Amino acid sequence: MSMLEADNSATFVGIQKFHDADEHSVPPLNEDPTQIQKPKSVRGVYKALSLADPSDEQCAEAFKLAAEARFVDGRNEDAIELFKEAELLYGQINKSHFGRRTVLGRIGDVYLNNEDYELALEFYVKTLAMTQNVLGNDHHLVECQRAAIDSLRSQLYFDNKDQPKKILVESREDRAQAVNVQVEKVTREWRQSLGDDHPDVLTTLKSMGDIYFRGEEYDEALQNYTEFLRICRSVKNNTHPDIIPAIINIGTIHLSNGDALSAIDFYKEALRLKESIEGKKNCGTVYAHLANAHYEKGDLVEAKHLYQEALRFTKDEKGSGHPEVADLLMKIGSVNEENGNCEKAMKLYRGALGIRESYYGPNHASVAESMNSVGSVHYTRKENHMALRAYLAALRLTKEMFGDDHIQCADILVNIGNVHLQADELDEAIVTYYKALRCTLTEYGKEHEKVADVLIVITV
Repeated sequence: MSMLEADNSATFVGIQKFHDADEHSVPPLNEDPTQIQKPKSVRGVYKALSLADPSDEQCAEAFKLAAEARFVDGRNEDAIELFKEAELLYGQINKSHFGRRTVLGRIGDVYLNNEDYELALEFYVKTLAMTQNVLGNDHHLVECQRAAIDSLRSQLYFDNKDQPKKILVESREDRAQAVNVQVEKVTREWRQSLGDDHPDVLTTLKSMGDIYFRGEEYDEALQNYTEFLRICRSVKNNTHPDIIPAIINIGTIHLSNGDALSAIDFYKEALRLKESIEGKKNCGTVYAHLANAHYEKGDLVEAKHLYQEALRFTKDEKGSGHPEVADLLMKIGSVNEENGNCEKAMKLYRGALGIRESYYGPNHASVAESMNSVGSVHYTRKENHMALRAYLAALRLTKEMFGDDHIQCADILVNIGNVHLQADELDEAIVTYYKALRCTLTEYGKEHEKVADVLIVITV
């Protein structure tokens, strides 16, 4: 596969830009980092390093490890700054340093996790450019990285400025499948050449699992994650930076398949590992996953307890105004609503709404989600006017972000129809339900179970 064949020239152009810029991008090694205005997270690592006398290589590695820890904890902005500092330090040692290539790829991973697809692609292309420059066009690692970039691009919707906006699972089918077959072929050859316990083999297995996981191809994701874990365990490598995220994703796959008990087992394993490596204070995210599994299992008492533990740790770690705090308030609110405690649920939903509006601004999907939940409490209280007001606000935001026929609009339209029905406004209810049906048909086609659900509502 030639470079031009790999990505309709977009990747090729990106590589050329990277090589042109790279000639002038690496400052001299003796530049004093304390004289530069660095982010707080970066200054903290330099302060710790000042107590020792590390080599240049050890200094770069320290930043890489610190970044990995922040990424695992969900502190993505800090992770990006630390990875970038590591990339700078590796580049000062040698512009073609293996560590620099690895760190560029990890920056792409963080941006992908942030759903910043344009920057994710930019850093993946930089990684490919370095790998190609060092190893040549025909090396198996170059082939693998080309295929992975192609796979990601095949999942993206591009606007008229050729900027990636969101992942569309539906767009994967033909081209992405061919790309994934190529990735698997290259990886098999690579493993035979390097051996299973080579760091790049482990990283690739985890990355392939992530690609399938994001595309909701859970069988393939589970296969790659399981192989990754098997190798880590066979060489007694429980401290690999990706092992905890892999275990969590395996748990999430089991949960999506309706197997809450298996999910709980994997989440507990992730929790034990994280506590043993980092201590309990950094475990808020894992507690939240564990709570989700108990919630799906129907164990609301345990779910509420675990959500509250997750909330406590997350507030301590990230602050009361962090969006993950809002997510947990929403979860605890849902448990209270199901238990009939509408007053408490409303307080929690409004608390989450305030955090999200403050953090993201008023026009964000999570703000619409909170408004929808506020509407559901008003509906339960038979406060039809207030419910309708909240639902309409959620619908307006959702339409602005996703378009009039998005499936999230359908869910809110059903809620609005329910309010009209509760208010004995039958004609308005029927019209609204049919709008929801149109959205659902547009998204799924007439054979999908969601269409059947809306039809049942209309029939009743």
